[in-house]
Amino acid sequence: MNLGDKVRFSRELVKIGAKYFNQHEELWQEVSLTKPVEGIVCGKRRISRYGKVGHDCLIYDEEYQQVYLVATDLRRFHRVPEEWLERWTYES
Repeated sequence: MNLGDKVRFSRELVKIGAKYFNQHEELWQEVSLTKPVEGIVCGKRRISRYGKVGHDCLIYDEEYQQVYLVATDLRRFHRVPEEWLERWTYES
């Protein structure tokens, strides 16, 4: 994927944060959308998908995942792993 590519996706990652101390848990949850959404790739990030929060509120034992930032409007980015993206071209 390159910047500016038009893509379609039906799942994204949404940050849920940690609930417990010293337990390895999911920090980003997979959310299925009701219908596929089209957007434009605007960036690439590495997020800590899983981790353990210590009593000093720092995250330890992180497992990272690379995601693409996809803009569907001017308000926010959707964080989507590459395997969930499909290239999309506008058909009139």
